[in-house]
Amino acid sequence: MSSESFIRLPPDGTGKKTRALHRTDMDVYESIYVTKNIEVVNPFYAATLVTSPLTGNMHHMSIWNGSSMYLRIHAIILEAHYDRVRTTRNIQFIVQRISSISDGTDLPITRLDNRSPAIPDTVLARYNATVTLKEAPIVLLTIHNSNDGGNTFVYFKPVSAIVIAPNEGITIQQSAITDDGNIGIVVYFSTEVIEI
Repeated sequence: MSSESFIRLPPDGTGKKTRALHRTDMDVYESIYVTKNIEVVNPFYAATLVTSPLTGNMHHMSIWNGSSMYLRIHAIILEAHYDRVRTTRNIQFIVQRISSISDGTDLPITRLDNRSPAIPDTVLARYNATVTLKEAPIVLLTIHNSNDGGNTFVYFKPVSAIVIAPNEGITIQQSAITDDGNIGIVVYFSTEVIEI
């Protein structure tokens, strides 16, 4: 006589599942694993800053994770615009972890798939926030501009997602150089429903 049982690993209905088949007459177990790609399961969001003046030392965008989930930063896009000839050629932006955030102006966070759940109220994106820096910079991004105006951008996709634990965040801060143009920023991230 044989019996069959199923074990679902949390969260129920997603991720890895195991199926066990036990035959009492032969003491045999069979296992089957079914997986989904993490990008199918974890909802994706975009935090957006449409335009900000290129002001030295400003925290143009800070993302704070006040939820109990982990956030995974997948890509950062910086786009600078100048409408006249200028002399400043390179402006650096520092991406760094933060241990606290206050003040600032809320920025929109948009779902990439409208079927995804709304982002928790405790996950914030802010412009010109006051933050406490934590650890060394994760990456330094430099906008290289031509001297005759126009647009330029940087697309940064880390080799592995930048993971933001509960009660911490990241900030994108301009270096001390100030210039006449504007910067726009988009950060693509997911909430970690299935851990890898």
